[in-house]
Amino acid sequence: MVETTSLPRVEPAEPVTPSPQRRRGALLGACVLVVAVAVAGTGVGRFGIQARDAAAHLTRAAALFQRLATDLREGRVGSATSTAAALRTETRAARDRTAGPLWGVAALAPGYGDDVRAVRTVADALDDLARDGIVPLARAVGGSALAAGGRIDPEALSRSAAAVLAADRAVRVARDRVVALPRGGLTRKLRRGVDGLRDLLDRAVTLSAPIARAAALAPPLLGADGPRTYLVVLQDNAELRATGGRAWAYVVLGVESGELSIVEQGTAETDLDATAADVNAGPHFPAAAAALRELYRRRHGRTVDGVLATDPVALSYLLRATGPVDVPGAEPLTAENAVRTLLSDTHATRDPRARDRYVAAAARAVFAALRRPGTDPRSTLAELDRAATERRLLLWSAHEAEQRLIAGTALAGTLPESDGDRPTLGVFLNDDTGGKLGYYLRQSVEVRVGDCRPDGRRELHATVALASTAPRRGLPERVRGRAGSAVARTAVSVFAPTGGAVDGATLDGRPVPIDARTERGRAVGTLSVDLAPGAHTLVGFTLLTADTRHGPRTVAPRLRTTPAATPWLTATGTAPRC
Repeated sequence: MVETTSLPRVEPAEPVTPSPQRRRGALLGACVLVVAVAVAGTGVGRFGIQARDAAAHLTRAAALFQRLATDLREGRVGSATSTAAALRTETRAARDRTAGPLWGVAALAPGYGDDVRAVRTVADALDDLARDGIVPLARAVGGSALAAGGRIDPEALSRSAAAVLAADRAVRVARDRVVALPRGGLTRKLRRGVDGLRDLLDRAVTLSAPIARAAALAPPLLGADGPRTYLVVLQDNAELRATGGRAWAYVVLGVESGELSIVEQGTAETDLDATAADVNAGPHFPAAAAALRELYRRRHGRTVDGVLATDPVALSYLLRATGPVDVPGAEPLTAENAVRTLLSDTHATRDPRARDRYVAAAARAVFAALRRPGTDPRSTLAELDRAATERRLLLWSAHEAEQRLIAGTALAGTLPESDGDRPTLGVFLNDDTGGKLGYYLRQSVEVRVGDCRPDGRRELHATVALASTAPRRGLPERVRGRAGSAVARTAVSVFAPTGGAVDGATLDGRPVPIDARTERGRAVGTLSVDLAPGAHTLVGFTLLTADTRHGPRTVAPRLRTTPAATPWLTATGTAPRC
């Protein structure tokens, strides 16, 4: 079985996958419908009337769940609040219909008492979920903490965070109550319904957990506990490094009393240190961020609270929220031209000093635009979420408690310390040309699950395809790099799963030696390849997992890659465990 993934195009396109709000609404709506079906099939007489009433209330609740998801997704705050209140009315009515004395007696009856108790428990659980989770969450959305113009209301932010955490707890409690239901005595139809509901609530917990983590993290990061400063570094994908690109321009952002401000700006090599360009040659962003923070402290005497890294592709996403921005001495920067302008035109037409000044001014203009009236905060957050999903927005906090919350998320920019149930491998690129040819690189990777070894380890075969679209002539020397001929030399590094190994490599089908080492507990193999304009090559790696004989039934690798100027095309296979 092969799972193929194509990341969003560099030039922004309309999203084709449901939003998290839509998925959560669908899950909750499906949960309610499962219960409605179960209740509708119960008994006759007065008991049956109560059952039909409960089913009707739960069916209306299902529709309200869907409407609430739409309200939240489209930013209809007032409608979301009233929809949540109506939802609670329906779930409370369903609970009341299943709480009368007839239901108490029926719960003791042999034969179907287990079914009655299960229906009552599920109705109670969903009403508690609506009361303790959904309604407070909708009210919190009504008091948005992020206002147009970039100002943060610390008190509203804390209230919103508390509501999100309460919603996460409510989902977990509902899931645990359903999981605890005895299933053996249920009718087959109801058992299927309860199992389906349990699976849906498991998925709801999976969705709510990272949101709750972000809610706990946001208030202190955004200044609810006092002023903060952050070093925000733009990575240059035209000169690749493992986390995205060479450290390029930076701005220092301040947050105080709910106000965002730009404290300072500069370029990494000129205003920090020449070594700043290479601190992110490894894929572990916390190490790179700590090094950048120290370089900034030594040069400027100020200690920042954290480091963020982003790239021109992510800036193009933000420009969808802000609209075009003016940069002195150049055409307006837009979502459509930002990637080409910053990663190609600027390198080709400006000398290094002028280029760096322009990029610093462009980065400042985009961040300033986030603060101007008319910028939609919800659109901004949606684009930030897209950038984070693609690992184009990385975050490190100097505060240990906050960094623990960041760890394990896409923002962390790390490979997991332990892979757990799924082997994780990474494919990372570093430019070794000293030029700006990364803009012309096209890349893909396919991971195939191979044979089992006698010791229970499975082979993984990773095939990395690289191609250069660089023109054969017309590029200035500062773009071509040290080779002077537009030949891009790229170091391709593969990180094996934890407990695994790198077992060999090929270049266009021929076995080749690799530079082998261990980094943060993972075996690593690196191979450098040269790509002339118009050329392409295939780099193959054979990896080994840890022993899979006692793990999950299926070996399903996870893949991490370097965010590049253009998206990776990826395919990952699965196979039974050994």
